[in-house]
Amino acid sequence: MTSRNDSLNHEVRRRKELLHTDELDHGSVAVDVGTGDGFSALALLCVSDHVIGVDKDWTHLTEYALPRIAGKQVVLVQADFLHLPLHSVDLYCSFDSWRHALLRQPSTEMLEKTISEASECLKSDGILLCVERLAFFDNWQSQNRFQRNRRVYYTIVEHLFDPPIFGKILLSVEGFFSIIEKYFQIITSEKVYERVVLKDAFFDYVKKENLRVEDQRHLEFLIKNPEIEDPMLRVVARKK
Repeated sequence: MTSRNDSLNHEVRRRKELLHTDELDHGSVAVDVGTGDGFSALALLCVSDHVIGVDKDWTHLTEYALPRIAGKQVVLVQADFLHLPLHSVDLYCSFDSWRHALLRQPSTEMLEKTISEASECLKSDGILLCVERLAFFDNWQSQNRFQRNRRVYYTIVEHLFDPPIFGKILLSVEGFFSIIEKYFQIITSEKVYERVVLKDAFFDYVKKENLRVEDQRHLEFLIKNPEIEDPMLRVVARKK
């Protein structure tokens, strides 16, 4: 139990650092879209009295997020964040969620619909907080061969053995900003870095799925580099 709590606290602390929650004003209600395991929702409790965690996958929410939020001021809602049943929220947060939603439908129209919906659910002076991986953008310059292999970079556990879903990266960082600025005034944008321990996750996945490693180079790279700097873009913007 202690080990599980330590792991939970570590993940929540890591999200707080990446979201830079210490720079946000406290509000009444925040929504965490694509909440998944619930870590970001819990991290947002330090800046919100109540948090609404939204995800399409109710099975995942109930299996993973629900036990973690027990006794906390977090409510889980099954919904598509392209059609959010929410209004007058103080803070809208997406931690690496837009990318996942757009992987199967990569288009600027879908991205703009997502950002428009974020604006609709916020109150008049509400805040948008998004953190997306820089590999999401076509003008991102990779720093090492791990990052250059986007098939691995787009989450090693999910896509290592599959062909890349993206045949074409969505848009430039500047294009991303231009869509946001239709609905929001950007307050700050900056790079943040996620230190991801990948080696153990890789081996656990291979063992669990009883898979054969197809590309020995990927495995060798992970063994030599158990921690990889994972650059992300953090944007804070106020609704117009």
